Amino acid sequence: MLASKSGQKKTVQVLFKNGANVNWKNKEGLTSLIIASQFGHLKIVKCLIDKHAELNEQDRFGWTALMMALKFGRKQVAQFLMCNQNIDIRLTNNAGHNALMIASFEGHFDIVTLILQRDVTLINEKDHQGYTALMLAAQYNSASIVKLLLESGASLNCRGVTA
Repeated sequence: MLASKSGQKKTVQVLFKNGANVNWKNKEGLTSLIIASQFGHLKIVKCLIDKHAELNEQDRFGWTALMMALKFGRKQVAQFLMCNQNIDIRLTNNAGHNALMIASFEGHFDIVTLILQRDVTLINEKDHQGYTALMLAAQYNSASIVKLLLESGASLNCRGVTA
């Protein structure tokens, strides 16, 4: 895990050659893939996926590798993960946020576009507080994402709350 965090690809490869478990979790539920995604180490992410790392594993807070990449602004990693057909963009973290919501409130226009192309039905999903991606984008002042979500069919009024 430390090698994944610090981007030491050769060390990661040596560890796997010597039997390291690619899907091992620490006490927080973090895997090497989640950590490498959080720190933006694309080469490590590719290496871990080549070794069959579980793409949709969640930590104890429900965060996946894709969610971490989005949260920490690792767009290259997020785009790479989005290209994998096995990535589950419908998973939610413990707050009920899915990948579209996180990309929306973090201001990742390109990723929001990719997610909508893949599954537009996420557009009006609600988190545990009843917020949609549109509401979160509006709250965090992402005007271009608000416009994109509206053009893609986001509802202005969900459960009596307006974006």
